[in-house]
Amino acid sequence: CDGDQNRGAVFQWNSASDLTWHFAEESTDLSDFTYLSLRAAQGTRHSLTTELDGPLDFSITLIDTLGIESTIWTGDIGQITSPYPRTGLGGGSGWSNEFNTVRVRLAAFTDGTPSLDLRNIASIRLDFGGDSGSTIGRLGIDDLMLEY
Repeated sequence: CDGDQNRGAVFQWNSASDLTWHFAEESTDLSDFTYLSLRAAQGTRHSLTTELDGPLDFSITLIDTLGIESTIWTGDIGQITSPYPRTGLGGGSGWSNEFNTVRVRLAAFTDGTPSLDLRNIASIRLDFGGDSGSTIGRLGIDDLMLEY
């Protein structure tokens, strides 16, 4: 990014939901990269976070230009921790979002689905609820990126 053009997102769900990013045609080749990485934090003082009352997980799906999908569940590689009160500055306690990094080897997507073409990826989808992860939650996402 030139300057600070990054954009984060905060969203919530209480039923099966997804969030999708589409690649431009000239940017579909992920084969030179090693990892897909993102930072995420549960929303503090939110009713869905309080109701979940524990770590949060979801699934990440890569979809190639032929429509072939491969999904990795983040519960096996890194759950998003619950926020907690912090003390030490001033009186009482306050809350802070605890960002966790989820880093998935791109090769794991082709291990699960060998026909997935990392040279032609059309989109990345994050899946929540249902069979994809935590049934409810509020999540902040930042720094979705590809790493060498």
